[in-house]
Amino acid sequence: MRSRPKIQLFLAPTPALPGRSLRAELVLSSRSDTPCDAIDVRLVGTERRLRSVVLAGNVTSAHYETFPHVSLGLRTKPQVLTKGEHRVSVNFDLPEGIPPSFESSNSTIEYELDVHVVIPWWRDRRERYLVPVCVPPRAAKGKSKTYCSHQGGPHGKELYTELSLEKPSVERGGTVVGAISFANVQWSRFRRVELAFVGVESTIDPGFTRPVDEVVRHVVVLKEGAPSEGEPLPFRVKFPEKAVPAFRGRYTSLAWFVEVRAVIALGSDVTLTVPLDVLERRLEDENPQSSRSRLPRVPPVGKERRALVWAEVATRAGLVNDAERERMTSKRTDASGGGELAITLEHRGKDGLWTVASLRWPRLGIELSVGERKWLDWKKAVDLDDASFAERLLARGREDAQVHAFLDAQTRRTLLGFTQVTVDDEGCMLASPGTAHEFTDLLAFVTRAVDAFHQLVGRAGKIPPPARFAASIDAWQRFAREHGGRLELGRPYIHDATWDREPMELGTRWIDGEPSATLARFRLPPDLADTADLASLLQTKAAELQIAANAPRIVRGHLEATFAAPLADPSVLGPELDRLAVLARALRGEREGGPYR
Repeated sequence: MRSRPKIQLFLAPTPALPGRSLRAELVLSSRSDTPCDAIDVRLVGTERRLRSVVLAGNVTSAHYETFPHVSLGLRTKPQVLTKGEHRVSVNFDLPEGIPPSFESSNSTIEYELDVHVVIPWWRDRRERYLVPVCVPPRAAKGKSKTYCSHQGGPHGKELYTELSLEKPSVERGGTVVGAISFANVQWSRFRRVELAFVGVESTIDPGFTRPVDEVVRHVVVLKEGAPSEGEPLPFRVKFPEKAVPAFRGRYTSLAWFVEVRAVIALGSDVTLTVPLDVLERRLEDENPQSSRSRLPRVPPVGKERRALVWAEVATRAGLVNDAERERMTSKRTDASGGGELAITLEHRGKDGLWTVASLRWPRLGIELSVGERKWLDWKKAVDLDDASFAERLLARGREDAQVHAFLDAQTRRTLLGFTQVTVDDEGCMLASPGTAHEFTDLLAFVTRAVDAFHQLVGRAGKIPPPARFAASIDAWQRFAREHGGRLELGRPYIHDATWDREPMELGTRWIDGEPSATLARFRLPPDLADTADLASLLQTKAAELQIAANAPRIVRGHLEATFAAPLADPSVLGPELDRLAVLARALRGEREGGPYR
């Protein structure tokens, strides 16, 4: 009596791999002696892709393109299946480069094993089995990487995102390790921060319907609410175990991406999408160096990344770095008094981040003013015989010769290298748009700022005295040396001198370009209260000492007296300065120790 044998199928390996052999072992169980003409075993792999959907009346008709990737088979000789089990083994050599098993709303890639037992004069036994085929394992390529939403750093008030990955690839079921940071957080209303693995299917032929389609999305919430400005948000997220790695078929390809999404309330979400190379998981003996055996090395993002850039630039430029305050500084000391340089970052609202260099130096005393040209400017500017400079910047000062000496041709060229320039007697501000996220851009700005610093501080010692003092400046220099003071040639004005053991300043006061008075100032204790009793004591002592200066007075912790100007030789004021020194001690409540004091 004939019977239809039962069929069991065993595959090795499973899933099958392109370019390797697939062994299919059939176990046929027969309950009686059953003759069979043949046993057909056929492996067919077909890719099927939706080309178009046509509407005919109220009926839609889908049209597909198909492509056979595999068509392999074996047919056995006629035989009698006696009662019991019979085994049939078949080896299929799978071609290289065939795509893996895949299914979406648009495409299907299936590998089907058809077993057909031909039984004469009886119903045949036929079974079909789906054979899973995967992408062949391969070693991951690429090192750790950092991505950003805008080249060059934040733009204006736009939300800026940075993403770093330990490596730009992951095995199926593996872990993606990285960090995220955001800048300009204060101008966005965060709901949460999400990370998603997105699978995108695309067609090679643009004539297909839906040539690009998102077919898979796995979302993980990394943080509820707003993240901190510039602070790294580390993550370790497992990639889905059952996901299909990236592949390329005849009509269809699949690519994976990592998407960082800032979910914004009352506004559009902000996303950063970067490619992710998804690989088939390797066997343990093929992957002896497991990623679990070492600590992840994730490139820094946000403040940490900017701090590294900032520190490296400071080292290259020879500046002192304050990482906490994001501030680089330098000092210079020379005969002209030296100066200080500080470079910082400044957020200017819709204009975004700017890199700013602030330069300070001892007062020049030439009433210098340099700034951006405005169409309403009507005041006369100094003619520097420099068309490029005059087209953008205006320079003013008390005397043209002094401004020319300070702003020589090289210094003018250096200043024009900055987007914004402001210069006065005591320093300048130089600024350009920049975020300190790009090493080369920041280094270029800092290099220009350091050059400007040395040039401007060096030019301070080149300023000539005012024309009214050209013949008498030697007397002022001699007086400054004798009394340990520093001469500011631009006015002229002597700082940090000492007269009769008293700290003193002596110099020229100018009004409307003319010397109006010679000012002498003696330092008083800062806590000395300017009361009516002190004013009375001042008048009494000044009368006793017969001080000829115009009404000595107390101004901001100093005893001040004025004399005629211009003064050719400060030493002629010696007797008056003696009396003012005595008066300063009297105001402090000190008694004179000798018969003449």
